[in-house]
Amino acid sequence: MALVLALIWLLILAVLLTCFAVAAIVEFRSGTRTAGLPFRMVEIVAGVVASLALPSKFWGTTGLSSARLSWTMVWACLLLCGLALVSKYASRTAMWLVLMGYGALTFLWYFNGAYHDVTDDRTAYIHWQYEWDTEDPVARITEKFSPGSVSKHGSIFSPPAIGANGSIYLLRPHDYTEPRGLSLAAFNPGWLWELRPSGGICTSPAIADDGTILFGTEAENNASPRTIYTGQGPAWAVSLEGKKKWVYEFPPASFFHARDYGGGAVFPAKSPACSQPAIAADGTSYWIGHGVYALTSDGALRWAFEPDEDFYFVCVAVDGTVYALADGVLFALAPDGAQKWNYLFPKSKYFAGGLAIGLDRTIYLAENGLSSSLFALTPQGVLKWRNDSYQLYGGPLVAPNGTIYQEAEGGINRRLVVALDASGKTKWHTPNESYPLAVASDGTLYICYVRDLFAISPRGNMLWKAQLPENPDSVDAHEPTKALTLEPNGTFYIGDFLGRLGTFDAPTGLATSGWPAKFHDARNTARAGAH
Repeated sequence: MALVLALIWLLILAVLLTCFAVAAIVEFRSGTRTAGLPFRMVEIVAGVVASLALPSKFWGTTGLSSARLSWTMVWACLLLCGLALVSKYASRTAMWLVLMGYGALTFLWYFNGAYHDVTDDRTAYIHWQYEWDTEDPVARITEKFSPGSVSKHGSIFSPPAIGANGSIYLLRPHDYTEPRGLSLAAFNPGWLWELRPSGGICTSPAIADDGTILFGTEAENNASPRTIYTGQGPAWAVSLEGKKKWVYEFPPASFFHARDYGGGAVFPAKSPACSQPAIAADGTSYWIGHGVYALTSDGALRWAFEPDEDFYFVCVAVDGTVYALADGVLFALAPDGAQKWNYLFPKSKYFAGGLAIGLDRTIYLAENGLSSSLFALTPQGVLKWRNDSYQLYGGPLVAPNGTIYQEAEGGINRRLVVALDASGKTKWHTPNESYPLAVASDGTLYICYVRDLFAISPRGNMLWKAQLPENPDSVDAHEPTKALTLEPNGTFYIGDFLGRLGTFDAPTGLATSGWPAKFHDARNTARAGAH
């Protein structure tokens, strides 16, 4: 895909340069040598320079041009276009070629960056009404410009989970006091309780329809103050009041196997408790490791599906079908654990992937390995289409109108969000340095672009922005917070690196249809139809 785009822009550049070159030749050979000829040649040369400056954006070699530069070029091209009309070209052919060239340049420079200039800045509408640490967190920066110098006590790194009753659940790291690791804090609207299991918490909280909060824990004395999805402790379920309901210890045989990718990249074995669970309407939770494990709402093992595969993602359809993704195969399981079908695709040593379910029950499978494809499957496991145009990251989001949003590679170490229609064809994409966050009920896509939260219309137009808090440790690069959650009533919850939680009222809330967030909804149920 990148090669195709490069060839397209090479063709556009060739056409532009040909316009100006032919105009110069025709005007010079017209036989009329007036005092204005040098001036007209300067106009044409300026067009050549403006054309040659375009590839710095379109080929992704230097990133997105600044909006200010793009607007400057737009107005400069319009000015030169007007001058061409009054410059008394000896050849009308030359004049029309110059006008065509500058008209095209005006549009292309507008698309190059001015198009992305959003003046509706709503940063001031973020209200930092919750600050959990009584001390001034900035005062605890011991070496202001040294990486790793900011105290991680109380920082919010993971998106908050929002219960059906409005309660907010946060993972907060503790690296100074025992037990170390991530704790779970709850409030509504004031402080309710905090749980600090030995070893810390290793998943984002997932909230069942009855309000039960499910999460996994790391092994005791093996806590990491920032890491989730690693660990070997048990799964927990707690009540709305923060009281332990049950604990389930998965046997070592069920653990996701250790991986050695070479070059020092070793990932230890982990318990299914440290995978992100999916929760059915009846409270059954599905956990994945070296198999798929269904636990009842009382914490008993209902069934185990063990096809000798490590699993990477699990979700639940409206009809209760469980979809479990392994390297090279997607399994569809009935609520009783019986296999309905499987879909095979090539295995990859570096496999990762995600799933989403559309309104029409289409299953979207994003394969993020050495090869990379987005698959669309019917509920019966039949391939509808496959898109191999991009190197993908993470899983897809699906808007209520059926548009699929997928994070993809936009250049070397650059990412963007691709919008695809229901047939898998690309509609548009966001600028480089962006990744998807959520889809609102009116189809608005929320992304993080460089350091800002951006609202994108279903047609790909940028509507407004709000600057996100950045990691004060990151001196040489922008690292905005990723702790953002949009709930259906339109409130964004934004955590930052200094332990604060802000709120921001968006025009519309999280969609309740499609697959609008990574784990579907603000409760992280990973279940289609939940909200």
